[in-house]
Amino acid sequence: MHNKTINIGTVAEVAEALKQYKDQIVFVGGSVISLYTDDPAADEIRPTKDIDLTINIIDTGEFQETIEELGKLGFHPDPFGASICSYRYDKYLLILFLRKTTLLVQPTAGTK
Repeated sequence: MHNKTINIGTVAEVAEALKQYKDQIVFVGGSVISLYTDDPAADEIRPTKDIDLTINIIDTGEFQETIEELGKLGFHPDPFGASICSYRYDKYLLILFLRKTTLLVQPTAGTK
């Protein structure tokens, strides 16, 4: 699988730029499919045009902070993108979902 290194190398560059979010980020979609394909007889994986990822956030206040911090890191909305989730980082097109985390268990008094 020759194209495995192309996709993973690109994801690695974006992951490095987002390392402060390493505990909140999940890469999904075609850019990481080669991580699930270990059969040497499998067809070549075609390079994808974008990188799909999700960043978990806690609340709407954190949403705005995250958007601002992403801008400082070089991630900017793509005005020519296909959706409101389209971003650019360097030469890469990203589909970035900011997802609000729902707590399954509410913290008890005096804890966070």
